[in-house]
Amino acid sequence: MKKIILFFILLLSFSIVFSQSQISVNSGFGTLGDKQHVLKDNVVIKKSDLTMMTEVATITQLDDDWRDMVCSATTIKTSTLNASAEFFKFDLSTERGQLSKKVSVKIVVDKKDLYISCDVLEFNNKEKNYAGSSNDSVKILKEDYVISAKNFSYNETTKILVLTGDVWIKNDVKKIDLKTQNSTFRTDTNEMKAEGINLTLEVKENK
Repeated sequence: MKKIILFFILLLSFSIVFSQSQISVNSGFGTLGDKQHVLKDNVVIKKSDLTMMTEVATITQLDDDWRDMVCSATTIKTSTLNASAEFFKFDLSTERGQLSKKVSVKIVVDKKDLYISCDVLEFNNKEKNYAGSSNDSVKILKEDYVISAKNFSYNETTKILVLTGDVWIKNDVKKIDLKTQNSTFRTDTNEMKAEGINLTLEVKENK
């Protein structure tokens, strides 16, 4: 009985060690090998401030490091990010990854939430950079602002949202309706800059 319990605990939790960092991995079951680990059932992977949760994850050695990870439906979390998608690829060394298929993202900006829905999201966790796109349109919500575009990029440090392709920024409360092909939007001040502006402002007429 002691041997069985010890084997089960080893499957549930182990660590992957890089030259300068350590990754914690927990799962209900796993098939472990010299070049590849296949993990299943409540898989939780942690590195630095990033937590990744999925049901199936495959971690493969790349350049003699445990770097390449592919997951089924995944939720990832940091102190400022909460995102989910049906498919996830991630480099455990560089902390660059891609979420795809029904991507849903929440980024905390100055204690306020920025919600994003898109088909594909590329991100760099170390730099806190995000870039996404959709075949139809990316949907972004920030307080009273409703934003759509073909593509976007965002950096948590600069707080600048770069929008390209069929950009539409609408705020019914502030009575702003902006259509353009290229625009920037500062998420800390709501300042917008655009090219080829088609702007509609609602103004009350006093008799």
